[in-house]
Amino acid sequence: MLESGSSAGIESSIRKDFSHRERAGTQIMPGNYPPILLVGSNSQIFIGPLGRGRRHIHGANVALVALEKPLMVKMGANLHWTEYESTLIPAGTAHELDPQGGWCAVVYSDIYAPRWQAMQPCPGQLPLKCLTAYRKLRGSLQRLIQAQTFDVGLQKELSNALEKSLGTAPKTFNRMQQALRGYLQDHSELDLDAFASHVNLSPSRVQHLLMRELGLSYKRLQHWTRFQSAMGDLENMRSLTEMALELGFSDSSHFSNTFRTTFGISAREAGITGNDLRLWPFPG
Repeated sequence: MLESGSSAGIESSIRKDFSHRERAGTQIMPGNYPPILLVGSNSQIFIGPLGRGRRHIHGANVALVALEKPLMVKMGANLHWTEYESTLIPAGTAHELDPQGGWCAVVYSDIYAPRWQAMQPCPGQLPLKCLTAYRKLRGSLQRLIQAQTFDVGLQKELSNALEKSLGTAPKTFNRMQQALRGYLQDHSELDLDAFASHVNLSPSRVQHLLMRELGLSYKRLQHWTRFQSAMGDLENMRSLTEMALELGFSDSSHFSNTFRTTFGISAREAGITGNDLRLWPFPG
């Protein structure tokens, strides 16, 4: 997976970079700022403090950027923690994340309509050791922490930094992505039988193609699309029970367990149910 020899050099560089910024006084200390959730039509970015999460699997490629302390990550069959300033974890990769209580940014984009080329699913791909131009991206994210509004200037700055790191939007999509885009434009819920009928395939064939072309099981993709579709309406869903019912779960316990399995932490730990969350639209 990751080359152990080069990982040691990366870890040394990470520690030097963070300690240099601390000595120079250039590191933004988030203090008591509330977390941020940027919600776009096909993307979400969480910016905030996180504790150590459990082993979990995302339903899309996910980019991580350390904003305060180095990220500690275990991926796949690797039993050892590795330090990162930034990384990209492919969809379907089991991993544990420990931001050491510091602020970090977690960048998501829908697997069927990724906003950036790096988010394009490719079953079997390896995690990235470091994002391109991550220091520029980190600077944009850190400036956003102290902002009172997500104004046009900050939007343009962050959009440019994300494109430098993750690339522009893909120009082509595989058949499962195209089918999902069309289906989810007209349906709020991903139902296996209905989707199979939509693409004129058997449910078993659909499950096979989802795994082959996206690297995900149907059930994991269904949970992911449920959570992603609800992100833009969090302001109106302040209780776990209300959120669970809105997303089609039988009760808050089922919702909480699925959320933790998908994201490694609880909804409360992520801060998405708190009244102080800064929920801002992210055009584009």
